[in-house]
Amino acid sequence: MLFQWFAKILPKHFEKVLLVLLLVSVFMMLISQIGLYYPTTRVFFTGIATYEGVNISQMAVNKSASVTLQLLDSEADKNIKVLLNGDVVADFTEQTVKVQLTHPMLLEIDGTKAKQAFVVKVVGADDTIVPNVIDKTVVVKNAIAVIGRIGPK
Repeated sequence: MLFQWFAKILPKHFEKVLLVLLLVSVFMMLISQIGLYYPTTRVFFTGIATYEGVNISQMAVNKSASVTLQLLDSEADKNIKVLLNGDVVADFTEQTVKVQLTHPMLLEIDGTKAKQAFVVKVVGADDTIVPNVIDKTVVVKNAIAVIGRIGPK
């Protein structure tokens, strides 16, 4: 009996029922999104008083720092490269090179094309760099030497 009643009414009003259901669901979604935007109603909808996580402007992603490298006991050579995460960012056309860091990166010296062994020292860094990097020295002999993973605090 119930099935026969649905069979009679459904074809006549099927599109109208679907339209009403669609409008109601869109309206409910809109109300919930507006409610989640404001902190006072967010507590009602979610039970969470504050956002979880960290605001991206407070993260080290937006901070930058610099490190100064110097060649010791050797002359400037354009074949000596500075690598950050394996990518060439500078070469030693002068005795000192300043490298910009935006996040923790692997700092390496590429001496594979250098004619002789050389020494590179970290002579300076910004205040935002971890202090154990300053005065670090590496000896490079036709290889890639790793200074370390460094970046802003």
